[in-house]
Amino acid sequence: MSFNNKKTKRSNYILSAGENTRDNLVIQDMIGPYKIIKYLAKGGMGLIYEAEDSEGVMIALKTIIEHPGMPSTTIERFLREAKSAKQLRNHPNIITVYDTGSVETTHYIAMELIPKGRSLEDLIEQKTLSQNEVLNIALKIAEGLSFAHSNGIIHRDIKPANILINDFGEPLISDFGLAKPLNSSVNLTLSGIALGTPKYMAPSQIVGENADVQTDIYSFGLVLYELATGFFPYEMSEGVNFVQILQILTKTKHIAPRKLNKKISKNFEAVILVAIERDKKYRYKTMDALVQDIKACLNNNSVSVRKPSLGEKMDRYVWRYKKVFFLTLLILTSVFFLIKKQKKDLTRERSEIWFKDMKIVSRDKKIENLLERLEHKGANKREEEELFESARKDIINFREEKAMEKYKKILSIATEKNYFAIELFVQKEIARLYLGKKQYDKAFDYYNVILKGLSEDDARRSLMEFEKAITLNLAGKKEIAFEIWEELSRKQNLQIRLLAEIALKKRTPEKLSYFKKLPPATQALALWLTITNSELSETEREKIKKRVSDIAKESIPWLYYYLNQ
Repeated sequence: MSFNNKKTKRSNYILSAGENTRDNLVIQDMIGPYKIIKYLAKGGMGLIYEAEDSEGVMIALKTIIEHPGMPSTTIERFLREAKSAKQLRNHPNIITVYDTGSVETTHYIAMELIPKGRSLEDLIEQKTLSQNEVLNIALKIAEGLSFAHSNGIIHRDIKPANILINDFGEPLISDFGLAKPLNSSVNLTLSGIALGTPKYMAPSQIVGENADVQTDIYSFGLVLYELATGFFPYEMSEGVNFVQILQILTKTKHIAPRKLNKKISKNFEAVILVAIERDKKYRYKTMDALVQDIKACLNNNSVSVRKPSLGEKMDRYVWRYKKVFFLTLLILTSVFFLIKKQKKDLTRERSEIWFKDMKIVSRDKKIENLLERLEHKGANKREEEELFESARKDIINFREEKAMEKYKKILSIATEKNYFAIELFVQKEIARLYLGKKQYDKAFDYYNVILKGLSEDDARRSLMEFEKAITLNLAGKKEIAFEIWEELSRKQNLQIRLLAEIALKKRTPEKLSYFKKLPPATQALALWLTITNSELSETEREKIKKRVSDIAKESIPWLYYYLNQ
């Protein structure tokens, strides 16, 4: 049985006389066109290896070996996973499958490698995510499931272990081994019991009814509950059977999410509870509807499954017109202070100077308070973005001196208060701004300061070394820059390795099949490197420069400034 008509030669890479366990493995060379690097794990249906393709790209290779006595449904499920995953490969939050094939009795799936092997389980265990971080992760997973449903595929085994987290923090839905077409009644059951992870199955799925979109929504709702609270909604001991699980799900009342995490909004709680409704009549009917409500929670808007109270409507009204409200308050406060000063027979000039000084003190105090909350993880994402967004806007509007003034004010407070994380972040932004201004010596000095503060195993170090090499290259010190890039091209980090290889002219961005799936910032840097390090005609150079500029305006302010100043 094979995934397609592709047949390839194989080396004697596995000797196995029974089940596919690690003890039975003898890894010798190749599986089809893939060079085996090392054994990674035993999956639900087979073995997973780290392998290398013909271009030297590291991939994950999932395999299964047919042997006498193996149930036919096992091979069917493996083939179905390959077919489903290939069909959905274009979505950024579904794990990418590059290739499928078979070698004699061995079938394989070549897919995206997640180097650190993290899953959503790890994030749940940390219990450190804010509501907005949870919602952003949930939105991407929900959009991935919605994409699968729109292509006629139900996952049927949604759980934290099947949602992987890549190097960029992006969630990727994996393991489509139990997926089935929406219009199919095939359940791939075993002894009359539907397959899946019982703990995350909808009651209807446990009793063997056909799975549909709403069963995926229920399982996703349980994952959402765990992600938001850090706990599973029902108490289940190890080893419980299907009957016991069904009794727990139908007879036991779950704890309201806000009792476990008071920071969860009422709207978000309502979304979670409707997603895990036992009765399908009251559950979300489509994943699209759930996606829209998650977006509403992110934007602090009403959701379809809950009516806001009068107090919430008032709060929303004030928030919507906050600029007018605070401007009015500022005007009234200004008038009050002006009148008070006039009563003391102060001149207009002294009054204006005093008011200006008060505004500066107020602004500095506000920044100081926000930095303190950021350092201790007490500020929300919106506050963090507002603090730095104005400086970024100044850069793309060519007000670089104002941006530098803001960054140095924040750096001064962070240094005084010993807020190391914020100090490091702002130093990085200042280094990049100097790079954009083509003041390479100052940028180089800042990158050296940053690197001294990072340990050798810090994940941020490779990116800082890469940007330092850009500075050296632009300053004319190409040999040193190329030495750094050569070293970075051997790093495990896929993004840094790719950029370094492009800088060394070993790769061309446009020829990479997965280039458009990379983050915008990575795309912009990769294309820009082709301008600086390649011999192109003026027409080609201007065309790529325009493309880079458009991407950089939203993702890399310093590069946009560098290209357009």
